[in-house]
Amino acid sequence: MKNITVSVPDDAYRAVRARAAERGRSVSALAADLLRSFTQ
Repeated sequence: MKNITVSVPDDAYRAVRARAAERGRSVSALAADLLRSFTQ
């Protein structure tokens, strides 16, 4: 697996971090899921 760095606005990061916490996931896991969905 490759690591990547992505820059996002602070408010977007806070929103995604909150959504990830609600789901018991990490921001990294949500990002990986999103990127993986492009290959399906």
